[in-house]
Amino acid sequence: MDAFLGPIKRLARAKSWRWKIVPCGSRDQTFQRFRSTVTGSGPYGLVVMLVDAEAAVGNQTPRAHLHTRDNWDLAFAGGEMIHLMVQVMEWLRPQPH
Repeated sequence: MDAFLGPIKRLARAKSWRWKIVPCGSRDQTFQRFRSTVTGSGPYGLVVMLVDAEAAVGNQTPRAHLHTRDNWDLAFAGGEMIHLMVQVMEWLRPQPH
């Protein structure tokens, strides 16, 4: 993930922005960590959650998709903070024989 986001990371660092990727484990662990970070009192300038879509999203926003699929209440976070990895990523994983 660090290599994939490398160009954005370099742009952020060029502006003296600190950059930290925090893998959080399962989807639910990621949601819980995101919620506690956003609603906490830490000195965070920008917090973004990136999780697998796990299903077709259609015309829904990422927030609506995650509410429908996972029953996550994301009212505490701005829509620009919630991002999904495309479903096709699941299809690209090698399957065991």
